[in-house]
Amino acid sequence: MALLGDEGRSGLKLAPLCREVGVTSGSFYHHFGSWAGFVEAMLEHWEAEQTQRLIALSFAPDDPWERVEVMKTVAVTVPHEAEAAIRAWGKTDPAVGRAQRRVDEARIAGLHEVILGVGGDEATARRLSLMGIALLAGVQQIRSLVDRGELLAVFNDFEQVIADNVPARVAP
Repeated sequence: MALLGDEGRSGLKLAPLCREVGVTSGSFYHHFGSWAGFVEAMLEHWEAEQTQRLIALSFAPDDPWERVEVMKTVAVTVPHEAEAAIRAWGKTDPAVGRAQRRVDEARIAGLHEVILGVGGDEATARRLSLMGIALLAGVQQIRSLVDRGELLAVFNDFEQVIADNVPARVAP
């Protein structure tokens, strides 16, 4: 993911990748079978680590507003430059595009549940969850290097938008 974030898809090649992780090309092919096998495994890892695990972490606290805080914090920590590269790559590779859409949909669904938990109604939760993931993807696309402090400030403002749009809101 670091190499992908630094170099983009065009820099993600067998020799630099093997050098980066300290393995031979033979070892690479023994483990993954092919380049396509590697891409599939990398995308599965990204989906599991940067979506499923992060959503699970967000639901660890009992307090619904603490869940919002955790989701904000974990959203700031994802590998933004690699995710921007995956979005660009997904435009030309259907398998990568499908993985990226699954990740977006899972994140929207997770945020939707968090917003429902703080008292949002279904329609509001649907709109706000889409807005939150659009903010994440948008910042990743317009910043070559994501400033995590700036992104946290954006998400702090988004938290206020949630609070302002949840009728049964109890102040965090």
